[in-house]
Amino acid sequence: IGHSLTFTKSDLLSFTHEQSGDLLSGELPKYSITFSLDNSDGRWDPNNPEGMAQYLSERQKLTLRYGMDVNGTIEWIDGGVFYLSEWNAPPNGLEAQFVARDVFEFLLSENPQATGSKTLYEWIASAIPGDVRVSIDSSLTTISAAPTTTNTSAEIVQKCANAGCCILRYDKSGF
Repeated sequence: IGHSLTFTKSDLLSFTHEQSGDLLSGELPKYSITFSLDNSDGRWDPNNPEGMAQYLSERQKLTLRYGMDVNGTIEWIDGGVFYLSEWNAPPNGLEAQFVARDVFEFLLSENPQATGSKTLYEWIASAIPGDVRVSIDSSLTTISAAPTTTNTSAEIVQKCANAGCCILRYDKSGF
């Protein structure tokens, strides 16, 4: 079902991979990739009924791998799992630009119902969508908290990690 595409260095016109984080979990980590592809054939033109633009959707999963030729064999290194957040392919444009970010970007728009007292572990587990794999430190099962304000899912995760003195990060396998 759907399309699976692989892009190589020769397909990319530009590529940027950014990562930032805070060891004290005072702010959300940010992982993103930005890249552009040749669109001289109109493949990504939104007005092309047979083009690829019709298959693009927000939160579409992208898996990044870096490859290096070592003695005639390609060695692969995982670069991360990202989710499509923006794309721009102007009609008659020569290139199409794409931005993909980590899952925290989408948790910024989620507002769960925050009621009652739960452990920090339970707060984080309830704020993360079911299709996202996470690893939550078991030490957070011993600290309870009740909400004082309405927060986005991302803020709940960040504040719980900060309160529990845990590092908040997004690893290459997507959690």
